[in-house]
Amino acid sequence: MPLVLRIIMIAVSLLFFTGGLYLIAQRKLQLKYSLTWFFLLALILIIALVPAPFFVLAAWCGFEASSNMLFFIGMFILMSICLSLSVIASKNANDIRRLTQTVALLNAHIKQLENKRNQIQTLDHVRSNTYTAHKE
Repeated sequence: MPLVLRIIMIAVSLLFFTGGLYLIAQRKLQLKYSLTWFFLLALILIIALVPAPFFVLAAWCGFEASSNMLFFIGMFILMSICLSLSVIASKNANDIRRLTQTVALLNAHIKQLENKRNQIQTLDHVRSNTYTAHKE
């Protein structure tokens, strides 16, 4: 693997790692969602720093070029990330639906209580007017 490519892989990995830590610190990214990305970055760093075992593993797995294995691993990891995000999006959609239904039920209950309160206030007002009319 050419030295320039290794340096670029290391620099990009460190840049993304730093960016991920910054997003976590700013609370724009939760740690549990960043672990897969950090795993991918660690794999790229290991391959860039010590490429020989990766070449041996690629040959042993039957890949004609180590770059094909790298693309295969990258696609697998990206598909895993997409699946994970789909599960998270589905869970969030279910949570939003449940919360929306809960808010609607609570609003209906609040309106019922307000109507009862208004009825009681009206009755109290009528009673007080009736009482003062009888007194006079």
